[in-house]
Amino acid sequence: MSPTRRTTPGALRSRALLVLPLTAAALLAGACAPPPEDPPPTTTTPPATCAVPEAPVLSVIDDDEVLSFVLPGGGVVEVAALPASDDPGSATFDQTSTLALAGLSGPTRVLARAAASGCVIDGIFDAVYDVRPTYTGRPDLPGSTSSAVAATNPSIVGWATGYSDYSPGTDVNTGFQTPTNAVGPYGTDVVVLGNSGSITLTFAAPITDGPGDDLAVFENGFTNGTAEQLFTELAYVEVSSNGTDFVRFDSASHQPTAVGSFAFQDPRLIGGLAGKDPGGWGTVFDLGALSNQAAVRDGTVDLSAITHVRLRDVVGASDYPNVGDSYLDSFGRQIFDAHLTTGSGGFDLRAVGVLNQAA
Repeated sequence: MSPTRRTTPGALRSRALLVLPLTAAALLAGACAPPPEDPPPTTTTPPATCAVPEAPVLSVIDDDEVLSFVLPGGGVVEVAALPASDDPGSATFDQTSTLALAGLSGPTRVLARAAASGCVIDGIFDAVYDVRPTYTGRPDLPGSTSSAVAATNPSIVGWATGYSDYSPGTDVNTGFQTPTNAVGPYGTDVVVLGNSGSITLTFAAPITDGPGDDLAVFENGFTNGTAEQLFTELAYVEVSSNGTDFVRFDSASHQPTAVGSFAFQDPRLIGGLAGKDPGGWGTVFDLGALSNQAAVRDGTVDLSAITHVRLRDVVGASDYPNVGDSYLDSFGRQIFDAHLTTGSGGFDLRAVGVLNQAA
């Protein structure tokens, strides 16, 4: 027979004592353990801001023009046009990249925005154009609708107080290279930029974007009797609020062919360029026309505090004075003016007047 194993009561008590302390320790350990961590919060990337379409803006514009809208980075554009006096909330948008101005007349508001659904619209293209059958003609003729200002007009509240960065181009004699001639009130003396030259004028009291036009540039163009003809040399106009970053006014030229040396042309074919008005009259510029430019939108150029105005001569021929040089308007067309002029070649600047001045 197999031996019988006996279990004494003392042994049972010993096992119970071993089990009880282990169980209590486990319970205590569980009670002291930290609670489980919450899962990390879910983050979502906010949608990008839609780019703002770009297009040429001229305060007065020929109804033959076709505006082309470009969206930085690409994409579909929606465009609307309505009378400037209408509520922009009533605008009807169409998906298109162009807007023909034919059939429109007078002050017209043009709106454009990105059509993409994956971005947030935080700004739109918004400009008012005075749509006319032609660009403005000579201001000194009866019935003229030009907004050019006479040098003696009391609406001029200031003049350039200094200059910087005078870089004369070619075909200009030393005697015409006196930049101080363009500082201060209008006079009969000039500083000649030379072909492709430039100059920057400075203003101690900044020019500001106020009602109507804000500055006027005076050249010394010559008229031809009572005809809509003018001998003139043209220049791009650029402005800056810090002397480093500039934005350029848009321009247009419908002059179809080259203009000969010291020859005349019709100013009604030209818009947005200094020099399109005769001597004694200032070609006007509205800073508000620049408000849709990227450097203005992001605050790089402050239209309420313009301290620098730069003029860059337009040469009436390509590849002059250097091969590869070109002078285009904002629609991609070549700009023609009197060419070749020598001795006093290029834009002849008399003064820049201020129509709206910062307080």
